Amino acid sequence: MADATADRPAPAAGPTRETGESPESAASPHRTPPPAPDADPGTFAPGSRSGAESRLGRMPLDRSGLEILDTAQCRSLLASAPVGRIVFTDRALPAVQPVNFALVDGDVVIRTSVGSKLAAAVRNAVVAFEADDFDVESRTGWSVVVVGQARVVTEPDELEKLRRLPLRPWAPGEREHFVRITPRIFSGRRIPASAPASTNQ
Repeated sequence: MADATADRPAPAAGPTRETGESPESAASPHRTPPPAPDADPGTFAPGSRSGAESRLGRMPLDRSGLEILDTAQCRSLLASAPVGRIVFTDRALPAVQPVNFALVDGDVVIRTSVGSKLAAAVRNAVVAFEADDFDVESRTGWSVVVVGQARVVTEPDELEKLRRLPLRPWAPGEREHFVRITPRIFSGRRIPASAPASTNQ
């Protein structure tokens, strides 16, 4: 009697118990690796250059096409601005106040009155300070934000030094209170001169 299994087709190879792969794929030395996750174009590893920077030989760009400013550039642009905005907390709510300022040994120094709301709110608090400059005609500009600890200056020698600064308040009234912000975090963006104008109205 002929073997009833002789003419049956061989069963298709299935996944192996150990690996869950078919024998062909498990044995192939040229398997295609899974695709790598997309890199975040706004993230730059230490010492690396972004794709846009390496291709164009220019500054790194964020996802919006803005130039990313480093700490030295942020400091330089801050020094060129006569007015900035201090961002602080007032009665558990965010508050923003424009002020003229000076840079002293890398710190932001502003003048205010002794009993002002600003002086009371920023005492030993973490605040943000922003300065910017924009050209409406060319649609270019920059913005720098620093975050750091604010303190009211009380030491007599330091106060005497700050009083000699060419820092004169624009607002009327006595402004003999000095607030000093030591930056810990710098963040800056600049619209490149060659950036295409947005088509959104």
